[in-house]
Amino acid sequence: MKTLFWLLCLIGMPFIVLAQHKKSKKERKDYKPEITYTKSGYRYKLFPLGDTTTIDQGDLVYFEMQVMHQDSLIEDSRLHFIRPEIVIPGKAEDMSGTAVVEGLTMMHAGDSLILYEPVEQVDDLPEVMKSWKEVNYRLKVVEVIKQSDLENVKRRESQVATLIQQDLQKYKNQQFERIIQTQSGLTILIHQDGEGEKFVEGDVARILFYAIETKEGKYFDGTFDTGVPFKLVVGSQRIIEGLGEAVSLLRRGAKVSACISSKLAYGSTGVFEKLEPDTDLLFYIEILN
Repeated sequence: MKTLFWLLCLIGMPFIVLAQHKKSKKERKDYKPEITYTKSGYRYKLFPLGDTTTIDQGDLVYFEMQVMHQDSLIEDSRLHFIRPEIVIPGKAEDMSGTAVVEGLTMMHAGDSLILYEPVEQVDDLPEVMKSWKEVNYRLKVVEVIKQSDLENVKRRESQVATLIQQDLQKYKNQQFERIIQTQSGLTILIHQDGEGEKFVEGDVARILFYAIETKEGKYFDGTFDTGVPFKLVVGSQRIIEGLGEAVSLLRRGAKVSACISSKLAYGSTGVFEKLEPDTDLLFYIEILN
């Protein structure tokens, strides 16, 4: 069973009462959904305001979540840069007792839902909640990436692996044609230009990437094996400096290979059992729209 604590960690938030919830006009007047029950017995109200895109097993779902107790707002994902996301489990038993995941599977892209979970079903209950009867989650599905689209990305992994090995040879032989070079020592090979404005500090970029070390061309890390984009906050200290700088120079839709020196990556420490110290990296990067 997933705990409330786990859900709050999922969206990276402290446990604190923030504000009083104000119901929207849609909730107050225009629509009065009936209370019904999920298969696991959770009460819910569905606001079918979205399109016809269903949420199925294996789909990647980006959503907003408010955690409520009566009219008090405990947490709100909209106050943070990164939206919660989840790949819907492939087996029905993996969703058993998971209130939020079960709620999401009953929604479409754009729908909203209020879900009630009795506190006795929440593990590791904070002391302040032990006198409560239930917690409710207000969910809104922002975007759904279908499993078939994730699979299409995964099928491109071998193609990308070949491309980045070719780019590694170009880099070693100084045969890059269209490049960006920065004062920090970053070198970017342009495969495809993007469109629109460049990212600024605080923007959230979604990227696909495939990274190798430049000494022997060995695989280091990537997202093509799962198809799930990596979300990067521009200017964040939680990512390697070179990757953040590369993304800040690009626009949505761009496809590039970026050679990141060790001083802009993991430096003299490397990554235990994965990357030797003082090793440069080559990243193939696609900036998603």
